[in-house]
Amino acid sequence: MGFFYYITYNLYVGYAEEIIKNRSEELAKVALLKAVEHKHFSLPPGFSILIKSQNKVYYSANNLDKDDKRAIRLKDRFEYNGKIYTVFLKASVEDIIESEKRFIFYASLLFFVLVLFVFGLSYLFAGIFLKPIEDYTQKLDIVLKGSMHAINTPLSILKLSDIKDKKAKEAISRIEDTIGRVKSIFISKPSQETLLSINAFVEDVLDALEDSLESKNITVNLEENTTLKVYGDPVDISMIIENIFDNALKYNKENGFINVKISASKLIVENPSEPISDTSRIFELFYREDESKEGLGLGLYIVKTLCERNGIFVKAKYENGVFRIVLEW
Repeated sequence: MGFFYYITYNLYVGYAEEIIKNRSEELAKVALLKAVEHKHFSLPPGFSILIKSQNKVYYSANNLDKDDKRAIRLKDRFEYNGKIYTVFLKASVEDIIESEKRFIFYASLLFFVLVLFVFGLSYLFAGIFLKPIEDYTQKLDIVLKGSMHAINTPLSILKLSDIKDKKAKEAISRIEDTIGRVKSIFISKPSQETLLSINAFVEDVLDALEDSLESKNITVNLEENTTLKVYGDPVDISMIIENIFDNALKYNKENGFINVKISASKLIVENPSEPISDTSRIFELFYREDESKEGLGLGLYIVKTLCERNGIFVKAKYENGVFRIVLEW
């Protein structure tokens, strides 16, 4: 408020000085006529004047010689009825401003209006920038609810059926587990950091995908230079790795491959893929490079979201027909 008042005050001073200079000649003429004709007249607040002709003083202000901090001094010569009169006019900007009782009120009012304007503008821009996020959230909510409803109904029927096959039971259990994880992806929760082995997560996922890999005749080349141990949320890490390998399987080619390399600080997964025109967009919500392919465009978005939540740097690259995704701790 003090800074605003200082700026406004100086602007007002500059404005007052300009008005004084523009009106000084007119004011001096009026004062001269009144003084010569011995008529009563009054000057605006903050003004002083001395009128004389040769050695005769027609009017003199008591504070004309007062040394004010801000004052404008003007000297004009006028001819009236054959005589030359000299008018000394002084305007104290400080006194003029102090006499304006409404100045503080209007300055405060202006400040209040500006605050309201800035607040309104901020609210407007916040609405504009947050609207896409709100839209994405609504779409995601619809997709998740619809997907969960579509999965839960047949899943309930399967659970009630007398299934003796061990692999089928394990598959149903994994589906239930996945549904629970998807529901918790976008819910803020306290970090449950644990020392984890990325190698173990990779092996579990590859075991779960064994049948799918065989059906597409995809070869897995696993290179483990060391055991990569990191701190993170076990549910989040599991979802990240599952989605990366699901993506590598889904967009792979018949008789293709998945190269996996685990080093001291990185997990690298590669697979042959159709050309990708813009790898910078593959982490966007609902983005699909090829609309004809199955999927909702959620997998890599989930990977990106959970990586950010766990402090993992993730990047993707397409080169010479091979898609590569890298997680770095």
